[in-house]
Amino acid sequence: MFKNLKIVQKLSIYYIFIGLVSLMVLSLIFYVSIKEALIERTCAQLSAINILKKRQIEDYFKFKEKSLKIFLVDILKEEHIRSQGDEKTILEHAVQRNIARMAGELGYLNVAYLDKDLNLINISDSTDNNFVEVLKKHEVGDDQLRAIWKSIEHTCRIFDIVPFEDDSKLKVLMICPLKDGNNETIGLLVLEQMGDRIQDILFELTGMGETGESYIVAKDFKMRSHSRFFPEKNPGFIKVSTKAVIDVFSGKESVGIIKDYRDIEVLSAYRKVKVPGLHWAIVTEIDYEEALKPVNKVRNYIFLTGALISLVVLVLTILLANRIAKPIVALKQLILRLSKGELPSKKPLPLEQDEVGDMTTAIGNLIDGLKRTAAFASEIGNGNFSQKHEPLSDKDTLGLSLLLMRDKLKALQQKEADMMRERSSALLEGQEKERRRLSRELHDGIGQMLTAIRFKTSIIEAQPDVQKEIKDLLDQTIQEIRRISNNVMPSVLLDFGLEAALNMLCTNTSKYSNVLAECIFKSENPNHPIDFETSVSIYRISQEAINNTLKYADASFAVIELTHKSNEIILEIRDNGNGFDVEEFYAKAKLSNGLKNMKERVNLLKGSFEITANEHEGTCIKISIPRN
Repeated sequence: MFKNLKIVQKLSIYYIFIGLVSLMVLSLIFYVSIKEALIERTCAQLSAINILKKRQIEDYFKFKEKSLKIFLVDILKEEHIRSQGDEKTILEHAVQRNIARMAGELGYLNVAYLDKDLNLINISDSTDNNFVEVLKKHEVGDDQLRAIWKSIEHTCRIFDIVPFEDDSKLKVLMICPLKDGNNETIGLLVLEQMGDRIQDILFELTGMGETGESYIVAKDFKMRSHSRFFPEKNPGFIKVSTKAVIDVFSGKESVGIIKDYRDIEVLSAYRKVKVPGLHWAIVTEIDYEEALKPVNKVRNYIFLTGALISLVVLVLTILLANRIAKPIVALKQLILRLSKGELPSKKPLPLEQDEVGDMTTAIGNLIDGLKRTAAFASEIGNGNFSQKHEPLSDKDTLGLSLLLMRDKLKALQQKEADMMRERSSALLEGQEKERRRLSRELHDGIGQMLTAIRFKTSIIEAQPDVQKEIKDLLDQTIQEIRRISNNVMPSVLLDFGLEAALNMLCTNTSKYSNVLAECIFKSENPNHPIDFETSVSIYRISQEAINNTLKYADASFAVIELTHKSNEIILEIRDNGNGFDVEEFYAKAKLSNGLKNMKERVNLLKGSFEITANEHEGTCIKISIPRN
C-alpha cells in the first residue's frame, strides 16, 4: 500500500509523540474533570435522596392526618345510624365513644379530647391523666391551644415534643380541631405518636455507601433522629451547629462540601421539612474521602492505558489509507438506491469526522428527513391532524406542502366538530325549554284545576265518607303532579339557584327512598355565581346520578359535593352501594342513556368526566368544568 516504508515509520513516530503529549494533557484534564463530575454527581444523588426522604416524611404526616379524617367520617356514619340529634352532638358522641379505637387502630401512643375551656373530657386507655396538664405547662401551652381552637382551618398542627422528654425516642404531637357543619370548633383532639416510621425512613441507607446518613435537626440545633455513628447516644444531646443547619434556618437550601457535626469533611445536601408546626431540617451527608475513591482508581488506569494508546496509534496509521476508500464506495451505492426512490432501513453512520464523514452524516440526515416526511403523510392520511412535523429547511417544498394540507384538513375537522356541538347544544336547550313549558302547564293548568275541584268537593255534605275519599284522592293527585313538575323543571332552580335545587334534590331523595342523601356546597368565588345554563346541566347530571344510585346501587348513603372555584367547578356524586367493575363495564356494555346524557352535557361544557368504582365499595362520579 505504501511505497516508502520510511514515511510510515516517520508518520508513526510523529503520531506516537503527539499521542503521548496529548495523553499527558488529556489525562490531567480528564482527572480534574472526572473528579468534579463525580463530586457533582454525588451531590446530585445526595440531593435526590434528601428530597425523597423529605417528601416521605411530609407524606407520612399527611397520611396520618388523612387516616384520622377517614376514621372520623366512618365513626360519624356509625353514630348517625346509632343515634339521632344535631350534627354537633352526634360528632361529639362519635369521638368520645371511639377514643380507645382511635388509639389502637391508628397507632397513637396517647389520645385526649378537650372541650372549649381546654378541659380534659376523655382519654384513651393508655393515656396518663396528667398528659394534658404536662401538655399545657411544658409543650404547647394554653395560648397555642386556643389559637388552634379559633383557627378557621381544618388542618392539624404538628408539634415537636422531644425536648420535653427524658428518653431518646422521637415523638411528635398532632392537635386537630373538630368542626361541625357550620365550621365551628366543638373540641380538640390531641394525639401523641412515636416517630419510629420517620426513623425508619432516615435509616434507609440504599445508595449511601459506608459513611452516608440522613438525620433531622430542629431549630434548637439539636438532633431529633439517631446518628449512624452514635446509635446509642440520645439525639437531644448531639449539637449540630454546622453550616448546613445554619443555612436551612436562614432560608437557604443547597448542597456542597462542609464539615459535619463530627468535624469531618463531607458532601452535604440539606433542606427544610415543610410540615405545619415543625421546625425541622433534614440533612443528607457522605464522607468526602469515600466519595472520591473511584477517582483515585481512574487515575491509575489512565497511565496504564497510555502505552496501549501509543501502540494503537501506530496500527491505525497503517490502516488509515484503507479506511478512507471504503466509506466512499458505500456512499456511491447508497446514492444510487436513493435515486430509485428506495429508503434504506438503516441510515449510514460516519466512521470518521472528516469530509467523507460529513457527507455520510448529510445523507443520513436526508434519509431521516424523508422517513419523517413519509410517516407524517401517513399520519395525515389516518386522520391524525395533531401530528407535528419539522421541515428539513425553510425551502422544503414537500414538507411545507404537507403542513399546509394538514392545517386545512384540521380546520375542516374542527368546523365539523363545532357544528356537531352546536346541534347537540340546541337539542339539549330544546329539551330544557320543553321541560320548562310542561312544568308550567302541569303547575298552572292541571294543578290549579285539581285544586279548584278539591274546593268544590267541600260543598258535598250529604256523604261525608265519599267527600273525604275524593279529597284524599285529589290531595294525592296534586302532590304527584307537583313531584312530576319538580322533576321536569324544579321551580327552586329558577327562583333560588343551584344550591337550593341540589338541597331539595337530596331532601326529596331522603324523604321518598331508603337512601340518606347529603348535599355539600363549597364556594370560593361567591361574587361570581354559576350561570343558569351551567346550573341546569349540573342539576340534570346530579339528578341522573342519584336516580342510578336508587335503581342499581343498593346504597344507604349518597353525597352530592359541589366545589365552586375561581377557575373551575368540581362536582362529585358518591354512594356506598355495591359498586361495579368499571373496566368490565366499558368492555362488555354500551353506555346507558343516562350516562350518555351526562357525558354529553359535560362535553358541551368542555369539562372532564370520570367514574371510579369498586365492587362492594361504592361508586364515585367526578366532573370538572372550567370557568371561562
